[in-house]
Amino acid sequence: MPLDLRIRVLMALIRVFDLIIVCACFLASMAFSAGSLTWPSLAEVLVIRIKVGNIVLFVGYLALCSAILAACALYRSHRLSQAKQRLYEIFLAVNCITGVLLLLKPVFFLAFATTEFFCWFWILTFGSLLFSHEIALYVLHLARLYGRNLRNVIIVGEGPEATALANRVSQEVSLGYRVLRTIDARGTPEDG
Repeated sequence: MPLDLRIRVLMALIRVFDLIIVCACFLASMAFSAGSLTWPSLAEVLVIRIKVGNIVLFVGYLALCSAILAACALYRSHRLSQAKQRLYEIFLAVNCITGVLLLLKPVFFLAFATTEFFCWFWILTFGSLLFSHEIALYVLHLARLYGRNLRNVIIVGEGPEATALANRVSQEVSLGYRVLRTIDARGTPEDG
């Protein structure tokens, strides 16, 4: 499988996983706020009336959640990002997702959306997304330490500074960069 296709498939799976997290947090928040922590029996599940409008609304909400998560930069490369930046991106995304639900409450008369529901939803969604993304970054970091998930770079610079940068990048394996070549802007290329 070509690398570009593998990356696209992996990114699609990550987006689907994040939406599964949002769905699970949504359902858990409904259960916690209703005070019903027991699983319903099969007969109780079969008796539930599900309206097509509710399904369309929920699927639309999930599509909006997917767009919000992408707009908040959760799917960009975090190879060199700081923990504070990643925390802010997830914080912003969860606030937007919860805010949209708050705006939909009076429009669609969402009876389940109580203050307790919103508190549970925000806490569970923030914690779950933060935990899953940090675990994924740690796994990618380990992969780079073992020579996987590397990016090829060419360093263009002048004189010994370019060579020093190439040496520093090559020695820091956890960054995941493989220096292919160093090009001296004043002279001839040097092998890295």
